[in-house]
Amino acid sequence: MLRYISALVILQSGAAWGASPWLPGSGKASVTMTYVEESFTSYWHGRVQRTFPQPPSPAKVYDQHTGYAALEYGLSNKLALDLVTGYTATVYGTEGIKGLSDSLVGLRYRVYGGERSVLTLRGAANISGTYDLTTKSRFSPGDKASGGQGSLLYGTTFGHNLYLYGEGGWRYRDTIPNVLFGTAGLGHRLGRVSYGVAYQHNRALSGVDIGTPSFHGFPSLRETRQIQQVIDANIGYTTAKGIYFGFDYAHLLIGRKSGNKQILAFTFGFTIPGRGPHF
Repeated sequence: MLRYISALVILQSGAAWGASPWLPGSGKASVTMTYVEESFTSYWHGRVQRTFPQPPSPAKVYDQHTGYAALEYGLSNKLALDLVTGYTATVYGTEGIKGLSDSLVGLRYRVYGGERSVLTLRGAANISGTYDLTTKSRFSPGDKASGGQGSLLYGTTFGHNLYLYGEGGWRYRDTIPNVLFGTAGLGHRLGRVSYGVAYQHNRALSGVDIGTPSFHGFPSLRETRQIQQVIDANIGYTTAKGIYFGFDYAHLLIGRKSGNKQILAFTFGFTIPGRGPHF
């Protein structure tokens, strides 16, 4: 079954990477490299959008550039190991912060596999990155927090090469609010071309509001009650040798304590020992 679903599975705040419900199979592996550019000039303050001050020259927007590497390996037909890490940098005029991104090490176990549908459990450890946090009115590259997460993943195929997938789970990390997260996507394969749309929701279960007395003294915005609802459109092409090229465009529809981001992602992937993705 298709494993290169959408770069949106990598765009969930870096270490919040959402895995595929379909496993690679015993002894098989896949490697995915993704470049992500995030930019914004406004942010969600509560339910109201506000515009940031114009960044100093030469920047016109707030930018973040991240390169991700994702590896998955089938320990058996029902169990797979996955790893996601990367390097990230923010740009604000001549200023910026850079370092290793937040990373994930996870295990997926297939609890059900039917003719068309699959149900998979996943547990993962979050590892904080090496970048610094900022207390200025810019933005940090990530949450820089370690912890763990668990989720349930679902995938199914229909006639005419349609497929549906989703994930729902809970994330715990030290010093910052717990988060409920979920993704749902619909795609279609036409020959070697695949395309689809996906929706992502991340909701902090607690946190403070900007501008309130309880916010003063916090080291960054990661302690606020952030909410993100993101829509993604994606398209990809798989060569006869199983090499995948993909492009994603994502936009934050509704947010809270979050930049109003436009997201572009370019993906390159392949399987080891060179066999293409399984449909």
